[in-house]
Formats: sequence, C-alpha cells, structure tokens
Amino acid sequence: MRNALFVMLLASACSSDPLTDSISELEQRAETVNDCCEVELRNLGREDHLVRLGSRVVLLHDWVAKPGAPGEYTGFSMTVSNGASMSFLVKAESQMYSGGTTSWNVPDGTRSIDGVNFCGECDSPDGCEDGGEDDGGDGGDGGGGYDDGDGGGGGDGGGDGGGDGDGCDNLDGCPDGSGGHGPLL
Repeated sequence: MRNALFVMLLASACSSDPLTDSISELEQRAETVNDCCEVELRNLGREDHLVRLGSRVVLLHDWVAKPGAPGEYTGFSMTVSNGASMSFLVKAESQMYSGGTTSWNVPDGTRSIDGVNFCGECDSPDGCEDGGEDDGGDGGDGGGGYDDGDGGGGGDGGGDGGGDGDGCDNLDGCPDGSGGHGPLL
C-alpha cells in the first residue's frame, strides 16, 4: 500500500500541469515565438504561439475558427507560465473587449479577432518589443490603438503617448521604428 501511494505521488509530480507550466516548459512547446506584446493578424490562429512578457510568457492555443470564414477566429485558449493570472485586450472588428480567463471567445461569436494585446502585462524593465524587431521609438502619438493605461503604443488619447513604445498599434508590426504609426486598431 505504501509503495502504491509513493508511485502515485511520483507520477503526479512528474506530469505536466497546464496550470503551473514553467517558462522553459512553455518555450519547449512553442511552435512560433512572438517577442512583441501583441498578437497581430499574421499570428492569429497559430497553435502553440508563445508571447514573451518579461518574467512571464503566454502560450496561445486551441483557436476557435469562425464558421464559414477560413483564417478568421472568434476565440482562443492560453496557458500562462507558472499559473500566473493574465489580463489582455482583444480587438474584434470594431469592438474592444477585455479578458482575463484562460479561454476566451468573442461574446456574440460573430466578430473575427483582429488582435490580442498583452502589453499591460509586460513587466520587463526594458519594456516589451512592439513589433518584434525594434525598441518602439517614442510610444506613438496618442491616437487610437489599444489603450493599456501606460501611455505606450496607442497612448491615452492625448500628448505624445509617453511610455516606452510597448504597444504597437500596427497589425503588421512596427519594423520601421515608428513606435506604432501604422493602421490604428
């Protein structure tokens, strides 16, 4: 009896628990990696897509396809490193939604997801990249975009956006160093 209990405890300690996966475990599972704090159109629907946010990572998976619309999605699931909580913003056509659960779907199910923004969760002292290849410039001009409350990227609607460029508002990335002067979400 004692040996059976030990074997059960050992087996449960060695199994992967999606609620407590470490950063390295999620990095090993990742098929693609996003150093940007936003998941943009070109990365929507990619299974096991990793988003780096400083001391935490998010692995996106189990995308929900929109019926009758190939390449469009209405939901997704995510695993956050070490079981941490995670909040995010989702742009679906002309609507903005906030979320914080490990499985999310557009409330009415009819709109397609255009982007998922985790920039408000970035805790890197150097900020999170805004388009994958640069430092993000000055953080944008404060017009439109996702507003994650820190003045980065899309800004807060006024001034020069401040922040450190941690919220690219260009769905195709910001490789030109403009810090988010692209198509506004």
